[in-house]
Amino acid sequence: MFSLRSALSLCLLGLAVPVFAAPLGEADDLIERFQAKGLVADEKLGERVIQAVVHSFDPGAIPVTESTRQSQIDQRAGLVFDVGLTLALTNGHPVITIIGEGSPAEAAGLEVEGQLRLIDGENTEELGLHALANRLRARSAAAVELVWRFPAGIVQTARVERVAQTLPAVAYGEVLPFALGLLRIQHLHPGSGAEVLSQLQDWHDAGLYGVVIDLRGADGEDMESVEVIGGALAKAGDLLFAFRDGADQDLQVALAKGGSFSFPIMVLIDEETGGAAEVLAAVLRDSVRGAMVFGQPTRGDFLLREAVEVAEGLSYLIATRRLVTGDGTVYTGRDGVRPDVMVVRQEAGTTDFRAERSRRRQVVEEEVEQQKLHVRTRGDAALRRSVDVLLGLKALDIRSHSRAQP
Repeated sequence: MFSLRSALSLCLLGLAVPVFAAPLGEADDLIERFQAKGLVADEKLGERVIQAVVHSFDPGAIPVTESTRQSQIDQRAGLVFDVGLTLALTNGHPVITIIGEGSPAEAAGLEVEGQLRLIDGENTEELGLHALANRLRARSAAAVELVWRFPAGIVQTARVERVAQTLPAVAYGEVLPFALGLLRIQHLHPGSGAEVLSQLQDWHDAGLYGVVIDLRGADGEDMESVEVIGGALAKAGDLLFAFRDGADQDLQVALAKGGSFSFPIMVLIDEETGGAAEVLAAVLRDSVRGAMVFGQPTRGDFLLREAVEVAEGLSYLIATRRLVTGDGTVYTGRDGVRPDVMVVRQEAGTTDFRAERSRRRQVVEEEVEQQKLHVRTRGDAALRRSVDVLLGLKALDIRSHSRAQP
């Protein structure tokens, strides 16, 4: 337990010298004035004072315990317990798009194109895509009860075990109607940058107009991947990011190498975007021309925090450095990346889409593509908004300025 005297002494002599100018003697006087009134400090008051001081420096600071530290390590490494299936929202319904070979989902008999209806009794149509992924994953091997509808219409229920797995960098890359690419990144580990760049290059060579990079729920700690991805999308020589200490001295600086990509980039983020993926979101928003960000503010992590012992037996994860991006934006860990366009997590009332009949006898190809795109993005508001912007740019024949060296 911490006494009020020891807590105030810690504040004055250790953590909060720039904030509290009073000498230690004044802390003693304050304690004596309270005691003279017959007041007795709560036995946990010292801990609360320390917590208040720590949070005045970093509101996102959290106490470090063995379990929280291990949880963070696992999260950074991409270790999860999962059932082994990938979902996409189609016409507002979560549809199974990929089932891992040898996964619990495969053993339970789930099928691609089947609809997931309930997760532990919760209606899946009331959840966004990444909330669904979080319900399917866990930090332990606990089983989950799933109710799904086969493509043939049969409904089945089963308890499905979760198994440990390391998330791949890219969950999927999908070509949408109207030559648009959708790249779902879920974890940045060594080599992730090259994998993402390879997919972008393939789409560029295939003549795709624009790309949506989905970073919702993504994490990781590989900053080299951030440099590789951001550096290929920004103008050569431009600042991607810099980590600086409290004295504003550079600890790490990354400059863009430049690339030949000219398509516009839309980026999706949410409050679960963290770590290296959050730094990538900041780089794409602030350091890359032709990029636009949609969704919810990110976690405010940016790999800025380290364990700091504030008293014997008590440590906090505290932001000890800052992130600076290409346009001069400074991130201290108090706030995350703010999207250019704020979008709610999920559209409400997503009933099945029914396309109106064309008055023409023959439906033109563009109408068919529009219907497919509407069905694919329905229920995912951020994806729908980003695709709408891409279609608007395409209609105006606006492309990003070339980022290649002249």
